[in-house]
Amino acid sequence: MGISIIGEKLKEAQRKKNEERELAKNDMNNWFWKGPKKVVAGIRMQSKEKLLDASLEQLKTWYNHCYEMLWNKNATNPGRYVLKDIVDDQILNCGTELLIRLQENRYKSSDREALPRTLFYKDLTTLLSSPDTKDSIDTNNWDKIPIRACIANCPEEFRDINARKVLDGCLGNLGKFSRKHITLTFILNMGINLTEEELSLFKTEAPNIMEAVKNKLGIPDNFKIKRKSNGLTYKELQSIIHIKEIDYTSMSNEVLLLLRDKMLPRLLDEIYKQIYMWEDLLDKLNKVAIKNFDTTLDDGTTSGQNRKTEEVSKELD
Repeated sequence: MGISIIGEKLKEAQRKKNEERELAKNDMNNWFWKGPKKVVAGIRMQSKEKLLDASLEQLKTWYNHCYEMLWNKNATNPGRYVLKDIVDDQILNCGTELLIRLQENRYKSSDREALPRTLFYKDLTTLLSSPDTKDSIDTNNWDKIPIRACIANCPEEFRDINARKVLDGCLGNLGKFSRKHITLTFILNMGINLTEEELSLFKTEAPNIMEAVKNKLGIPDNFKIKRKSNGLTYKELQSIIHIKEIDYTSMSNEVLLLLRDKMLPRLLDEIYKQIYMWEDLLDKLNKVAIKNFDTTLDDGTTSGQNRKTEEVSKELD
């Protein structure tokens, strides 16, 4: 049998497997509601109930829970869409502070004359308030103007930042960065990738390098940390692990870059996955309610919330 024929047979087998998986996924008999995980007699267990067997009241209760997991504004445990907005803003704030430092020659220093943030603010407000700009763009819409339209040769890394955000940054109004939604477990799951210099430091401290890292950073024994090729360096881990709340202006360039380019994007990726999971459950609950009770669970409160947006779909592709 020729290689090309074998290849075609493998493709056909994979196609059939994908079709079967898709059919199983869309079969209502395979849709379940999973309860909270519990430890019973030392064994971790999780109950699950078939959606098709649920009463209308159960479906409504589960539907409301999904909605809360997406949209509630609780400060401690916000809905995933709310948390997404928080993290998006934190990424912009980190970038804004770096942009202002670029003007001050405190980030990617060059031989150009430094522009203090007070003068940067003055120059930017003068530009935005000029007759040409003022007639076409209202002050309230300065958040619609990309900063790269205001600065010559603005680096691509700042393309998502708007003029209003920069003005706030110049005035010190970006607020404080809070790490309360970035758990220690999430940070440690990123893993660690020790540099050669860092490896040489820990080889003399303990035979188990990971234990040495944990001891040096004061990480509790019940937490695990693994070495990963795309993980944090020891210096990065050390710089972020004990931060709780801090002004953006007080962060080092290294911490701002770590948050903007590595940690917060990974957190966003997890949030997108959680959004899709809860949205998928909402959709399934609604389909079961239509099938079994000839009614929908969406009473109109969720309309306009842009669930399952193109943005979420693109991020998950």
